Amino acid sequence: MAAGPRPTLLFAAFALLLVMASCSDRSLLNRRPRKNPPTPDTPVYSFAWASISSTSAGTCEAACSNYGFAPIQSTDAALCSYASVEVKGTVYGTWTDDTCKAAKPDGTQIDSATEGVTAVTCGCCGTLNRRGYKLSCPTNVVDYVASAGTCPASVAWTGSAGGDGTKICLRGTGAGGVEFGTISGPAPGDTCAIWDATPAATWQRVCMRVFK
Repeated sequence: MAAGPRPTLLFAAFALLLVMASCSDRSLLNRRPRKNPPTPDTPVYSFAWASISSTSAGTCEAACSNYGFAPIQSTDAALCSYASVEVKGTVYGTWTDDTCKAAKPDGTQIDSATEGVTAVTCGCCGTLNRRGYKLSCPTNVVDYVASAGTCPASVAWTGSAGGDGTKICLRGTGAGGVEFGTISGPAPGDTCAIWDATPAATWQRVCMRVFK
């Protein structure tokens, strides 16, 4: 009977096969194209109106956070809006004391709670990029220009809700604060009506920037 292969030779052959297979796998891996690190998305900012009820306590910060956005505000004044029964149109004002405080074109004070309007919205700003991360809107996305000026033409400005500076304004109060209000009247005789009874002589247009 012929003698079979020695166990030592079988083990050596098996080990050689393992080494060859391992080298082949490494060669295939090295040939695969290496992935470059992902390039961060350029944020595209947008605006939204978040619902907030005049019948329950709440803040624009909380309403906007439902979208992952931040409220459009100047210092402590948060922008709000509602359809006024008395004005028969949309007015813009400041959310405070659980109501949206605004004014008629002649300066008469109105507010959503007194008018019985519960459908009030807060102005929000932020971005939802392609990767799905919600980012709050930086302060430089909202700009303020003098009443006699216009929103800069060097960037794109949203025309919705007066974001182009034709409907929403910001004006100082007699107590040294600021309030959002509604621009009315044909240019150049525009006026800015806010809740405060002793508003400052000057006011600014609110421009909301959109990066495209």
